[in-house]
Amino acid sequence: MSEQRQTIWEQLVAKKEEWIGGKLEDTDTSFGAKPARTTITDMTLRPNGQGQFFTVHGKKFDCGFNTRYGGIAGGGDGMLRLGSYGLLAFNITKKRWRK
Repeated sequence: MSEQRQTIWEQLVAKKEEWIGGKLEDTDTSFGAKPARTTITDMTLRPNGQGQFFTVHGKKFDCGFNTRYGGIAGGGDGMLRLGSYGLLAFNITKKRWRK
């Protein structure tokens, strides 16, 4: 029996409803910039050369990277810190479900 494995990026996109409505935080503070926050509206994965481009879309801005060069740099309690080459780093936090 053959089981197809999904990349972490495919898993995130497949479960994007857990993240939509959560927070996207661009943590790049180079050149004196302040961290920016917005609400996640979508997550997409599209072909990009020999790799794929993962994007977290927000109401005010988007963050993303080529998956060949990006990864998970940390996380916990419903949050992931994603990073890529250079200073590119951003956090995504799941939406909070009401009980």
